[in-house]
Amino acid sequence: MKRDINSLIGYKIAATDGDLGTVKDFYFDDKTWTIRYLVVETGGWLSSRKVLISPQSVLTDYGTTGKFSVSLTTEQIKNSPDIDTDLPVSRQQEEILHMHHSWENYWESTFFGGGNTADAIPAVEVENANDDELPKATYDVSLQSAKNVSGYHIHAIGGEIGHLNNYILDDQTWTITDLVIDTANMIGGKKVLVPVSNVDALQWSNYEVYLNITPEAVENSAVYIPVE
Repeated sequence: MKRDINSLIGYKIAATDGDLGTVKDFYFDDKTWTIRYLVVETGGWLSSRKVLISPQSVLTDYGTTGKFSVSLTTEQIKNSPDIDTDLPVSRQQEEILHMHHSWENYWESTFFGGGNTADAIPAVEVENANDDELPKATYDVSLQSAKNVSGYHIHAIGGEIGHLNNYILDDQTWTITDLVIDTANMIGGKKVLVPVSNVDALQWSNYEVYLNITPEAVENSAVYIPVE
C-alpha cells in the first residue's frame, strides 16, 4: 500500500502492552531510499525521550488509522540503550541498538536494501570527545531525516523548478518510491510525483536535490493526489 509520509507524522506507536508514544520523523537511506528508523517520542511512565524503532518491529496488520502496532514491549523500549537521535547516528550505536532488540543489521542484509556497504555507503570518521568511548566513531552519513529534507530545492536539468514537499512510501517494503515536488518556480505550478530513480544527487549540505530529467519532464509527471 502506498502512503503519504507526512500524513504518518503523529501516528501513535502501540507496543504489545500499551502505547509507547508518537512518530516524529523517519530516517531514510539516501542510497536505497529505504526507511531505516521511525523516530518516536515516548511519553507517560517512559518519560519523554526520542527512540529509534526499526520497521522490522512494525507488525504487518497495523491497518488501524493513526497507529502503528509494533512487536516490542514498553519494558524493552524503557531499557533500550540511550542514543542521540540527532543525525548523524554512529554505526556503533546502531549495532548496540540492533543487538538489544535482536534486529537484523540492514547494512549486512540484501533483504533490507543493505549488502556490501563498503562500496554503497560512504562514512566519515569523527573523533569522540569522551575518552571512555571508542577512539573513533564511524558515522553513516547516508541516513537522512524525512522532515529535514522536506523543503529542499529541486533542480532539474536546466534550472531550479521548486521544492520537495512530501514522499510516497510503499509500506510493504518500507521504501520511498516517489518524491512529491511542488513546482512553484514554473508557470502554473502544481504538485507532481517524480520516481526516486530520477534523483541524481541529494546534497544535504546545500539543501538541494538534483534530478536527471528536464523541467518539461517534471511538468508532465503524474499529478500528486493525497493518499488517504
